[in-house]
Amino acid sequence: MRPSLAEFSGTFGPVVAATVYATGCLSGAHLNPAVSLAFALTRHSPHRDLLPHGIAQLVGGVAAGPMLRLLFGPAASLGSRLPRGPVWQSIGLEGLRGSCFA
Repeated sequence: MRPSLAEFSGTFGPVVAATVYATGCLSGAHLNPAVSLAFALTRHSPHRDLLPHGIAQLVGGVAAGPMLRLLFGPAASLGSRLPRGPVWQSIGLEGLRGSCFA
């Protein structure tokens, strides 16, 4: 039985939150460029740090692709989920989960 979108979202939301709490003291919780930009705009992080964080996140993301392919082979659907419900439901769930970090 495949988990529903709500079950899937309910699993990954707490995982991301735990990652932020566990590594926030080390990385400042700059998990993606949107977070870094939000921190810079709200003056929680100096503007001069925005470019280095963005470059590091881009390099890490690009390096992750070949590493995952090396580890797992050509598994196109590995870890992917397609929403079952309407588009508004997916957007609403993402907005709800994202607002937990604001």
